[in-house]
Amino acid sequence: GKGLKTLLTSLKQLNLNACSYLTDTDLTQVTHLNHLEELDLSRCSRVTSKDLAILQISLKKLNLNF
Repeated sequence: GKGLKTLLTSLKQLNLNACSYLTDTDLTQVTHLNHLEELDLSRCSRVTSKDLAILQISLKKLNLNF
């Protein structure tokens, strides 16, 4: 079967809604998700515009509702 790393890198949607302790280091890990199309960072109070610059991936949908 597929390993966990393979499964994670094939993720298309990731919901991190209300992850109040999410940091720029955590967002760096998201850049390895090559197939990611939708990312929900709403109510992630520590995420800044500088942090979002880390996400140099193309997304179809990005939710940033604060």
